[in-house]
Amino acid sequence: VTSIGSSAFEGCSGLTALTIPNSVTSIGSSAFSGCSSLSGSLILPNAITSISANSFQNCSSLTSVTIPYQVTAIGSSAFAGCSGLTEINSKNSTPPSAASNAFEGVDKTACTLYVPVGRATTYWLHPVWEDFVNIQEKNFVSQTITFNAIPTKTYGDAAFTLSGSSSSGLPVTYASSNTDVATVSNNTLTITGAGTATITATQTGNANYDAAAPVSQTLTVNKAPLIITADNVTRPFGQANPAFTLSYSGFMNGDNASVLDVLPTITCNADDASPAGSYPISLSGGSDNNYAYTLAGGVLEVTQGNGIEDIGSDTDIYAYVTSNGVRIKGCNPQDRVSIYTVAGQMVYSAVAGNGWIDCSLQKGRVYIVRMPRKTVKLITNY
Repeated sequence: VTSIGSSAFEGCSGLTALTIPNSVTSIGSSAFSGCSSLSGSLILPNAITSISANSFQNCSSLTSVTIPYQVTAIGSSAFAGCSGLTEINSKNSTPPSAASNAFEGVDKTACTLYVPVGRATTYWLHPVWEDFVNIQEKNFVSQTITFNAIPTKTYGDAAFTLSGSSSSGLPVTYASSNTDVATVSNNTLTITGAGTATITATQTGNANYDAAAPVSQTLTVNKAPLIITADNVTRPFGQANPAFTLSYSGFMNGDNASVLDVLPTITCNADDASPAGSYPISLSGGSDNNYAYTLAGGVLEVTQGNGIEDIGSDTDIYAYVTSNGVRIKGCNPQDRVSIYTVAGQMVYSAVAGNGWIDCSLQKGRVYIVRMPRKTVKLITNY
């Protein structure tokens, strides 16, 4: 967040506390006007150079306001109606130019104005600030943040505690530049993915301490290793290859294959005409943002078929193949016999006649022979 727009929270009477991050450089007019329940201390970010008109008008429950070094101008009615103020800390050695009604309604006899050491007289002689009866000098103390480098992590590692600290003892807050890699809640960092993120530690200061210079560290999260293996399968000679499947080892955080960006490609050079034997199932390619693949192949075992595989139930009807054609036994002469490839393409169709089908079939192939009461699978191993 770098800016808060005009009237962004105007009239939010239920708002009771407010922390504005140091990344904010501007606050629009009437941004928090009428937030009457906003109480305690308001510390404005260091990068703010001016306070817009009506920004905090009628925030009557505020008790303390800290105005940073770089503020040079305070707009009309910026803090008008802030009747609960008991202290204002103005850190600029040069009194900011303030509209005549900037602090209208603030009890200037009861509210103490704290200014840098040696600058009380300067404030007393400056319009608007001269109205404060009690102006005291304060040594606004600087502070630093200690935030060491973050060790390299791997996707799936457990959440861990960030250990930054400030020289003032005030709590440090953290922010992540990339929530796809890491999120931060209080001082606990949770890894959400592989990649890099900048983790920034800040301390905004208070009425006595200046804001510390932010300290950033780079978090690197490596991909988790994932082993993907092609499952071994077996099929008889003459049948189509089954659907090849994969097994996985190394998923983290309850993940499964559905989260992977691109699966590896599975290839096997065996087809239905390949002779009995072992054929490698190969894996290639694929990628994922959170996992580094290690690919392991499998094996397809093709077993020897028996020449004819019955699909029907009538054992008196059968077909066998020779180098000259197909012989049909048990059919009536008028029965139609059709021969198909395994892909379903018809290569021959005729009545059974004398039972001799004069057709040329390729050796080492599989064909389907359909008859009225039976279908058989032929493997041409003649």
